[in-house]
Amino acid sequence: MSRRPGYALKTDGCHAEIVEYLRLHGVEVHDFASARNALDVLFFYDGQAGWIEFKMSKQNRPRYTYQQLRFIAETRMPVFFASDRDAALTFARTLRGGILQIEKDRMAYRLAQMVDRRKLFTPNHVERMMAGGSVRDG
Repeated sequence: MSRRPGYALKTDGCHAEIVEYLRLHGVEVHDFASARNALDVLFFYDGQAGWIEFKMSKQNRPRYTYQQLRFIAETRMPVFFASDRDAALTFARTLRGGILQIEKDRMAYRLAQMVDRRKLFTPNHVERMMAGGSVRDG
């Protein structure tokens, strides 16, 4: 049995700290980190809502599952990859800097071509998908 399905259940090192930081600044946060196919948090702020996925550093070698990327590609809500708590708060307040719909569409197209849906994707894979490139090589 592969251990990969549980990969998405791991939380990033500063997850709880960032959630608390957002809440202290008036952001309503619903934590979905333990949900298999969702992103880390769903937030509501000043009549706006969106998703934030925490990926702290490239040194920790963040990985995304096929299901996470599929969720991002299919949701019409704003999505942001947060590298720190201030970036997460800025996005929650402004919705600026999120993934564009065209990038989600490109990602959906590339994901539809995937045969191995157990693959884990690096931030570089994701960037190439959103730009319309191939993700065959890591």
